[in-house]
Amino acid sequence: MKLTVHIWFATLGLAFLSCNEQKKSESIEEKIEVKNKNEKMEIENKEIKNVALMCIKEGEEERFEEYKRKGGAILEKYGGKIERIVEPKMLAKGEMELPSEIHFAPYPSLEVFNKFNQDEEFIKIRNEYAVPALKDISVFTCYNTDFEFKSEKGDIT
Repeated sequence: MKLTVHIWFATLGLAFLSCNEQKKSESIEEKIEVKNKNEKMEIENKEIKNVALMCIKEGEEERFEEYKRKGGAILEKYGGKIERIVEPKMLAKGEMELPSEIHFAPYPSLEVFNKFNQDEEFIKIRNEYAVPALKDISVFTCYNTDFEFKSEKGDIT
């Protein structure tokens, strides 16, 4: 899978990454566009949280499960983890493909996130399991907050 990563940092510290199968991967740091009066933001040592919308190809669910098992083990070596996985059943509003899964993963810093994504063993696992299993993936990154997951109104999971 070839990926292009775009990040925009706003005054709230929110970033958006968009990945698809058609483009080539680059370091996230190489793609940072600061939207705050062109000032460089200090981001290296702040904890971040990724929210990934995964669209899994039909019939590739087991391959993707293997990716989560193997990739998750490597993620933990870097101090990250998959904190929660949600399988949405409907869109509240808007027009987009319903993701198969939404992953929430904290990382100690953007630097750690980049090192994890450049890990040779992880790249091999991603290419063997995630690339053929995914139709699309969108990742949103923000600085970690004190937000706590609670059962939302209408949440029956």
